[in-house]
Amino acid sequence: MIGEDAKYARTPAIWLSPKDSKPLLYCSLKSNWSYHISAKNNLELNKWYHIAYTLSEPQKRMELYVNGKLVGSAGTNDIEFNEFPLKIGHSGSYADFQGQMRHDLLNNFRYYNIRLSADEIFKDYILYQEIDYLEIFSKPTYFPTNKTTIQHNELPSVTNELSVAFQLNLEKHDPNWITIFIKGEDEHHARTPAFWLSPNDSKPHHNCSLKSNWNYNISAGNNLELNKWYHIAYTLSEPQKRMEFYVNGELVGYTDVKDVIFNEFPLKIGHSDNHSDFQGQMRYDLLQ
Repeated sequence: MIGEDAKYARTPAIWLSPKDSKPLLYCSLKSNWSYHISAKNNLELNKWYHIAYTLSEPQKRMELYVNGKLVGSAGTNDIEFNEFPLKIGHSGSYADFQGQMRHDLLNNFRYYNIRLSADEIFKDYILYQEIDYLEIFSKPTYFPTNKTTIQHNELPSVTNELSVAFQLNLEKHDPNWITIFIKGEDEHHARTPAFWLSPNDSKPHHNCSLKSNWNYNISAGNNLELNKWYHIAYTLSEPQKRMEFYVNGELVGYTDVKDVIFNEFPLKIGHSDNHSDFQGQMRYDLLQ
């Protein structure tokens, strides 16, 4: 908490509700000094949670993330920041927190002067989880010179969710579809996951295969400009029944999915059998 009730200041603040420990986010607005939202679920005892609170006057938004997922948000306007101390685990009016904090063990309890994006929060969350992933490349890699194929058995095992994240710099548009990545083969009606750029204007299109539609896809965001780095993230979840696409940390497209068909074909990066090769650079990593 930063602020004092007596001075009508609560920017930012998080409390847990009495008895059930449901997270409550607060900030002070010109119109309401104790503006708040509540998360849906209570926190369980003796269980670690990754918590992120974001607040932005330009975005006019307050958000709460738990374990990398957005669980609460509200519009804000005319936020009142203050110069009071930041109190962690205690305040003048409420019970002290009893438990542990870490990142790790409070050494990295982080306070930023920017609004973290959903993708940045998720990356921060997975750093401290036992999540299996494969880093295919991290330094800038030129395509089509280094177009890559990863066999299915070389990839982490996927049950019902996957994510792909990387940075991309496009050097040339193409009159045909440009392949960024695909795991599958058209003749076998398999495209989970897949990502293309449209002919001529290079607009992102991401795909997956469902039982009802083997070529299920959505177009998202703006056309990609040449010689410019973009951070790209594709997420697919059968439990959440959702496919999402992020550009530079912002959610630019999503759709509902049901009965996703995963496959055991190789993952092709920067090329496919039926479409143009990607020409440009990629870096960072691919997560699955």
